[in-house]
Amino acid sequence: MIISDLNYLETSTEEVLGGNYNFKKNISSTVDTNITFDSKTNVDKDVNVDVAINAKANIKGNIADLQFDVEAVGDDSFTEVEASVLTTDGLSSIAGAMYSAVG
Repeated sequence: MIISDLNYLETSTEEVLGGNYNFKKNISSTVDTNITFDSKTNVDKDVNVDVAINAKANIKGNIADLQFDVEAVGDDSFTEVEASVLTTDGLSSIAGAMYSAVG
């Protein structure tokens, strides 16, 4: 640049446009981690269950009995039991419907 150009730039009121802007950037990162986790859990539970069942049955006449197990395991599974029990002096009846479906 010559001195006469510098004088022109100092006194110029014109807008200067254009130019290029190029750059390179290298980033390097190192992370060193050391994590220590220590946990101690103590659970003490005392459960005392004393169950005594004494049942006596002396049945003369009629009896109705129903035993079932309903279980739904996994995604989109469904079970349902509907039961009706009727017992009178002359009738013992159990009616039911069981449904099981997997989607």
